[in-house]
Amino acid sequence: MYTFSLCNDKYLIRDTILAPHNIPFQFDDEHDPGEYEPIFDPKLLYIKVEKNHIYQGLFLLIYKSPIVAEAHLAFLPHAYGYVAEMGKECLKWIWDNTFIEHIICPLLEYNGLARNCVKKMGFEEFTTENNAWVRDGTSHNYVWAKIKKYHNINED
Repeated sequence: MYTFSLCNDKYLIRDTILAPHNIPFQFDDEHDPGEYEPIFDPKLLYIKVEKNHIYQGLFLLIYKSPIVAEAHLAFLPHAYGYVAEMGKECLKWIWDNTFIEHIICPLLEYNGLARNCVKKMGFEEFTTENNAWVRDGTSHNYVWAKIKKYHNINED
């Protein structure tokens, strides 16, 4: 149903991250979206998601160690409602195609949609980082979530 592949298309990545609906969740007050350029480094994996050959968006993994990665995502509006489903499938792809065994992800505390989405993927919230994100001069907390290889994957 979904296909996943590593992406090195600078323009596709940039256009996805800079889509107007993604900017408020990708850039804090310290980072100017107009200056964004994708970084290509062995410690970064951009995972492209397609459904029936139609591009849906990206999962980004940042290696924190050889077996731990931090996850972020950016999707196009036509993927909304399906991101959790794609995420579950992507987790299987990650477990089968990388050495990653643990994934963590920061979530804006006030972003109930994102928190619900990653919970549906099987992530569990484990801590809060106060004042981690400043947007429009207002501090916001991160809630950190985690998942372990082949564990916590909800089947609903």
